[in-house]
Amino acid sequence: MLQVVTLNIGGNRHFRNTPLNPPLLAREIHEIIPIDPTKPTLIALQEASQVWYQPDQLLDTGSLLALEFGFEYKSYYGTVIDSETHPHRRAWNRDPFAGAVRASEGNAIITNLPLAEWPWPLPPEKHPGYANLRVLSTTISRATLYSTGDRNTQPRGVQVASVETPFGPAFFMATHLTTFIGDTERADPSLEHANGPSQSRQHEVEQIIRVVNELRAAEAEVGAEPRPILLAGDFNAQPPSKEIQRLLDVFEFLPPTSKSGSLATHIKQGVQIDHILLSDPLKKLGTLKECFIYEDTRVNAVTDHRLVIVTFEGSAE
Repeated sequence: MLQVVTLNIGGNRHFRNTPLNPPLLAREIHEIIPIDPTKPTLIALQEASQVWYQPDQLLDTGSLLALEFGFEYKSYYGTVIDSETHPHRRAWNRDPFAGAVRASEGNAIITNLPLAEWPWPLPPEKHPGYANLRVLSTTISRATLYSTGDRNTQPRGVQVASVETPFGPAFFMATHLTTFIGDTERADPSLEHANGPSQSRQHEVEQIIRVVNELRAAEAEVGAEPRPILLAGDFNAQPPSKEIQRLLDVFEFLPPTSKSGSLATHIKQGVQIDHILLSDPLKKLGTLKECFIYEDTRVNAVTDHRLVIVTFEGSAE
């Protein structure tokens, strides 16, 4: 089997007016992710953070969460903004970062699966990059200097992991698309206007598809079969939006269910913006057992997003 989870942890509601406590946050997140940690797992975290209270004292939310699950888990962090490279008073002069000498926010992939080879050769021994399997990250947003220090000019990225699943090698992509302050287009796609958040997200979607095409071209070049590609994250866009509909040219949308019947994943705003999608031309990833939105009330105390969880079962062909 394979468990896939996406969760935006940026709510950290009780840390909005007090310094961030990554170890406590990791414990709380661990308690609201209802998976069997002994089974193969892929987790996409949005708004993960790294905080340094001393130059050599890094507290990484993703790594701490990985430890909560067990030593076989690892966290792979992808920086989106960093106080070293994106200095702005509005971004970092906030209570969660009080007392820190450096901080960053980004995405993280947490998994107990081993990394797999990429469909291109690594450098030979005694050359830079030899045997350096790693999770890759790339920017998908338009060029920005982060001049506003807020979400309106925040860069966005996607992480790509090559992992060995029970069904064979696969790619796992984790992302968090743009939203603007006062983003009404997220709730009602018909309100789209020029240079608005939806158009920015559509640009980011095109970059994600570009990455998918690059992976497929690399596979074809070495004569490899196309691997399954899972894409998970906070898309800040609902299924009928142009953003998600464009992704359906490449991916299959995995429709979730919920006990209440509501499909809202953003708790306060009541919109369905957190998704998991799949591209699997050769149907290698087993059978989709379930896809559901986790509505436990404990989630509300930790973040403002509900989890989306997918389980595949069966065996590799």
